[in-house]
Amino acid sequence: MGLSSALASAMSGLRANQAALSIVSSNVANSQTPGYVVQTPNQIEVTTGEFGSTAMTTGVSRQLDTYVLNQLRTEVGGSGYADQMANILKQLQNVYGTPGNSGTLEDALNKFTTALQALSTSSGASSAQTVALGAAQALARQLNVTTTGIQSLRSNVEQDLGNSAQAANTAMKQIADINTRLQGLGANDPSAATLMDQRDQAINTLSKYVDVRVTTDNSNQANIYTTTGIQLVGAGLASEFSFASAGALSATSLYNIDPAKSGVGAFNIKLPNGSQVDVVANNVVSSGQIAADLKLRDDILVQAQNQIDQLAATMSSALSDKTTAGSTVSGPPAGFDLELAGALPGNTVNITYTDTTTNTQRQITLVNVTDPAALPLQNATNANPMRIGVDFAGGMGAIASALNTALSGSHLSFAAAPSPATAT
Repeated sequence: MGLSSALASAMSGLRANQAALSIVSSNVANSQTPGYVVQTPNQIEVTTGEFGSTAMTTGVSRQLDTYVLNQLRTEVGGSGYADQMANILKQLQNVYGTPGNSGTLEDALNKFTTALQALSTSSGASSAQTVALGAAQALARQLNVTTTGIQSLRSNVEQDLGNSAQAANTAMKQIADINTRLQGLGANDPSAATLMDQRDQAINTLSKYVDVRVTTDNSNQANIYTTTGIQLVGAGLASEFSFASAGALSATSLYNIDPAKSGVGAFNIKLPNGSQVDVVANNVVSSGQIAADLKLRDDILVQAQNQIDQLAATMSSALSDKTTAGSTVSGPPAGFDLELAGALPGNTVNITYTDTTTNTQRQITLVNVTDPAALPLQNATNANPMRIGVDFAGGMGAIASALNTALSGSHLSFAAAPSPATAT
């Protein structure tokens, strides 16, 4: 080996060691940097001349366990879901108050019950009547306060959906932009390694809000999908969440698959191919903070409100319902008369009939609803009894019309007096 060949080999070795030292230095310096992945130099032997050889650094490799990374993203999504659930449910507990403390719904109910018991033993005493009335008013106020608190939480969740959608969109756009910058770069290019670190961080951020499944193709492009198969990011293209807030929600602001009937914010996703999908109707997300917000807004907090409504309705019914005994009739009745003039909001009329077509006995509960915003009443599929809301003050014509509309296709029809209700 000549002197020049020996010097060339020595210089190549020094350059290779210098590159390796630079990478080791970077690894040490970034040991505490979130998202940084340890790199190792890729070196090859290059033969020069008849006897000599040199070392060449061709790039770097990232020491990354993709299985562990995918598990991390799954856990991040689960953590985002659980944290949001715990946060809102803790606030819901504060709305109810600590059991046994004053100023809570439990306390107001106990005081009202005690006042009624005292009134039952001294109904003629004006003091007992005053206490009972005051306790009833306090309970009504506490029910209203509880409802306000629950709906405030739903409104907060509604607002958080918009914020989460924006954060998810930012992460998806960042991933798509990095995909574009990685096109044309080799997998072992040092600059590609830095970009892939940034992309992994953006994917981790996205997984906080939605569940993600990541695949990487031969051109080093990350394709991201939800577990239900909806594409979030492709090669240089990103989906986009859109959220149209309904503002402050009330107890009657409920989700409906028909946008024209829905009382809550519309949450959609525009896919890279341009099509738009209803996130709620198609169960696009199953984990992450967005999934928690949707579950809270449309299910858990709605159930909490229903429990308060049922408590109020039960107490109202117990204190105001009056059962009037019927009279015996011989032969098929021509109809029945109901006196509804004194009916209060929430009072009901129960109807039981037999569908002769299917030989099935069914029940209808007609509810006096004076607030048009509360209509139509919500019923589970095949509910029995089925609740139908109508303002009794509208007269028999309005009642018959509401019944026919709600029971269309049920083999039952109604007509206002003088024609009686008929079952067909």
